[in-house]
Amino acid sequence: MIGNSFYKWFAGTTWGIWFDMKMKSILNKVTHREEEKVKFKEAKKAATERFEKMSAERKLQRSDEASDE
Repeated sequence: MIGNSFYKWFAGTTWGIWFDMKMKSILNKVTHREEEKVKFKEAKKAATERFEKMSAERKLQRSDEASDE
């Protein structure tokens, strides 16, 4: 209750406005970085799956070629 009243007053002051902008900026940077990490992990997982699929196909082709000879 006291904290809410204080924040309402503080948010209207010059320092309060500056503080809110600074906090928004920091939170945006953190969430953007986290989103980038998630995207990177998803891309890495997809690339790994494609590599494994290609490796399996090559092994299958090589075994077919060896059996044909």
